[in-house]
Formats: sequence, C-alpha cells, structure tokens
Amino acid sequence: MASESEVVTLREDWLTKASMLINEDVLKKTVVRNVYTPLFRPESVRFSCSWIKGRRTEKAVGVCFSQALSAGGVNEIFITPTMSDSLQVAETLIHELIHAMDNNKSGHLGYFKEVSEAVGLVGKRTATVAGEELRGKLAGVIDRLGEYPHFEVSATSRLSPSKTDPTAGGGGEDHD
Repeated sequence: MASESEVVTLREDWLTKASMLINEDVLKKTVVRNVYTPLFRPESVRFSCSWIKGRRTEKAVGVCFSQALSAGGVNEIFITPTMSDSLQVAETLIHELIHAMDNNKSGHLGYFKEVSEAVGLVGKRTATVAGEELRGKLAGVIDRLGEYPHFEVSATSRLSPSKTDPTAGGGGEDHD
C-alpha cells in the first residue's frame, strides 16, 4: 500500500504518475521484434478524466486522440468518469498509452496489436484487459500510488446505493 506521502489525490495526477510507472515497469521491459519497445514520451501526452464524445467514442471508456487533433501537439488521453476501479483504469491507461506510442497510426492492428500482446493485454483488441502477469504489474503500480482517486459518475441513471457509498468502492466497466 502507498505511504501517506505517496498517495495521489487528483485524478489527472494519478493518471500521469501511473503512466510514468507503467512506462518504467512494463513498457521499458517489453520486447517486440527483438528490440525493446520505444517508450512514450511523457511530454507528448496529456491525461484527463472526462466524458468522451463523438460518434465512434460514445461507448468507449478510454480514448487517445492523436497529436494532429490537439492544438498543443500532444496525444490527449481521456478516461471516462463512469469508471472508478483502479485496475480497470490502469488497464485502460496502458491500452491508450500504446496508441500514443505510435500516435494512433496503427489503430488496433499492426504495431498496437504486437505491443499490446507483448505487454500482456488480452482479449478483443478494442476491449483489452490485463492478463494475469500484467495484472500483477499494474497492481504494483496501484500499490505505489494508492487507489484511483475517483468515484464512478453516471450521466444516465442513479447509481445503486453500494456505488454511492464512498466506503464501498466504485464499480467500473470494460474499456473499448
């Protein structure tokens, strides 16, 4: 568990720090095509917890917009506020970081497919989850940072009492 001085209390700070740890603990140690994967450049990615709008992204729980779509010339990664489970957020984050590593050039094919499989993401490429080994690495990231500092938000219906009780923890959903 994270020490009190290490606990991150702002969502965007948590996403930024988690991405740095994922970069060091997972991506830096991943081999694809007999070479280590190039790491994402922290200065080229920004993170936000916010609603994701657009005809292709409405149901997604994570999206990485390419540098060409950002006035700042950076990849913009958004995590939906409907998700609060720390592991699911970390799974979504690593999925989106892989998109940022090639500036979304490969979609869910080619480079994305190779790197996502190499790091241990499994399942449908548009809705990956962490395999057992990667789940352990992501749990280590969460241990260092503390839980994702966010409670699930619903824009369409009231949450069940267990989801509105801050001591009960929030639920999440698979990412796209």
